[in-house]
Amino acid sequence: VDPDLVARDIAATVRSLLPEDATVQIGLGSVPEALVAILGEDPPPGMRLFGMGVDGMLPFLEAAGKPGSFLGGELLGTELLYSFAHENPVIENHPITDLLEVPRIAAIPNFIALNGALQVDLTGQVNSEWAAGRQVSAPGASFDFVDGSWFSPGGKSITALRSTARNGTVSTIVPAFAAGTPVTIPRHSARFVVTEYGYADMLGLNEHERRRALVAIAHPDFRAW
Repeated sequence: VDPDLVARDIAATVRSLLPEDATVQIGLGSVPEALVAILGEDPPPGMRLFGMGVDGMLPFLEAAGKPGSFLGGELLGTELLYSFAHENPVIENHPITDLLEVPRIAAIPNFIALNGALQVDLTGQVNSEWAAGRQVSAPGASFDFVDGSWFSPGGKSITALRSTARNGTVSTIVPAFAAGTPVTIPRHSARFVVTEYGYADMLGLNEHERRRALVAIAHPDFRAW
């Protein structure tokens, strides 16, 4: 399966969960890039992007054309992005410490925390840091964004990941994490989990219901396992 098509399938499901006037926090990765591409094709009125500015946002920002369509603390891209951002009111950059304050995030209506992951276990715990027995990433600001989304009126926490890794040989939805694996987002903080097979909304579910919901969005080859 074309990995870009998988990312677009995941992004399309994420798009279906977004209110039209959402503030969507995104970072690096194929799914966020696919999402901003979808948003650029048909920009929703009132929607804005939050977090890290990347080249893929430009079609959306150009089409949106309103001051503050991007609210962030850093830009990471090419000269095209930096030239667009220069003295452009469409882009607002603020000190990163301001962006990571949970009370400030919570004051933004319909704040959507969109984060990637390496694994999600069947209780809803999220691992975004550890793979094959070693650390490959760090939590960054993901938990600040997730925490703020829960207090935001209309806010949502979304974890998006492919259903498999290592060329389809392992499932990213797992019964339990291996010993020593850190928990990046605890089970009580995770809400929506999205793969190319749909999404699981864990709000109000008990542990048995969570297991069933997460197995349903795992790759079919691993569901019995």
